[in-house]
Amino acid sequence: MRDEVYYFNINDYKIRKQKKRTILISKVEFSIMILNDTGYLILSLMNGEKTIKEIIDEVIAKYDISEKSAEQYTIKFINEMIEKGVIVKKEDYVIKQNFDQCLNRVFLDLSKANDKDSKYSYEFVANLVDRIEQEHREEFVRFYINVGDCKLTDELKKILVHIGEKEYTRVFLFTDGYWIANEFLEEYRDMVQVLVLNLYRYDRKVDLDQICEKNQLCKKFDKYFFVNVVLEDDNLESCLTLQQDLQENKINGFFLDDSNIKKYDVYKSFLEKLYFKNNFLNSWKNNRLTGVDNKIILMTEKELCLRNFYSHKAKRHCGLGIEEIYVDSDMNIYPCHKSSRTDIHFTEIDEYFEKKEELFGDNLINEKCKDCDAWSLCMGGCKMNNIKEGGRWEDVPVDCDDLYKTIDDYFMKL
Repeated sequence: MRDEVYYFNINDYKIRKQKKRTILISKVEFSIMILNDTGYLILSLMNGEKTIKEIIDEVIAKYDISEKSAEQYTIKFINEMIEKGVIVKKEDYVIKQNFDQCLNRVFLDLSKANDKDSKYSYEFVANLVDRIEQEHREEFVRFYINVGDCKLTDELKKILVHIGEKEYTRVFLFTDGYWIANEFLEEYRDMVQVLVLNLYRYDRKVDLDQICEKNQLCKKFDKYFFVNVVLEDDNLESCLTLQQDLQENKINGFFLDDSNIKKYDVYKSFLEKLYFKNNFLNSWKNNRLTGVDNKIILMTEKELCLRNFYSHKAKRHCGLGIEEIYVDSDMNIYPCHKSSRTDIHFTEIDEYFEKKEELFGDNLINEKCKDCDAWSLCMGGCKMNNIKEGGRWEDVPVDCDDLYKTIDDYFMKL
């Protein structure tokens, strides 16, 4: 092995010095490596020219240690890097494709499907689903379908079957409860992967029994069950109670819809408390103490943009118009689930695919963001927040200072 030559492309990483360690932040994957001085020295010497023996000699010279100790450490470290895919033989190195963002989630609002003046149609939805299947997309695309309190009509049945039978789709069905019933699950168990109960406020005396009943029904059919909570400035504390009840009753998790929040400082404090409590509830210590072995998944609005079926890849931006689309109840197509009723929307799926790269591609990356070492974690922030604050999509995020401080604090704790 001493005569072998390996290659590490340092240009794929941003380098940040932190105390006595070096943090390498990948530009092409959502990953971070933390190295001591010796590990960083070894990687930096792997330029595709030096043999392992030559690298060992440089380690000996720098640290004045025995050849045996240097060889053992260096070879062990190199084997770990090979196993993780960080280094390869130079002839095997392939330039990593950066920013391969493509569609992986579709929000479909069918909550007004029972209304007399509803504009939705099976033909429109079927054409959209078939067109997405033909385009560049992730292997699996999540369809977040909100049916609200609608009754199950023949038209809705056709839509659900058309979406659910596609191999590339994964269906999350949001309902006020009507669809989480034995008859529905018996017939459509293969069409839906996750059932989500919409809650607009949580009252333990009123809602907990229904939640537990729906959860048991989903378990019977081997389906994931979540609760979707619509947050308001005055119902945040009840959400903490709900979090505890969901964990104790072995619910899979919950979504937080924060689109109605106005007091962001209060909400930020609430989120910190929520995440802290969630980490504790999911800890082995708590599970051991309570005898409840259940990890509850918490999905905020931001995490809907971040979560994927795959390892995270570096992105051009938050995913606006590239990774997701939102189809409202009038069958207008928007670039984000937060962007309904904005000026930019499409009436046909073909028009969206023709214009998406022009409108939502590299033009949305701010020059200041490109060289920021927080980019891999922040991705330029939420573009829709910029619009809500009167700015442009391509502006530096309105909460840039707060985002950077949060990420900087994270690096400090590594």
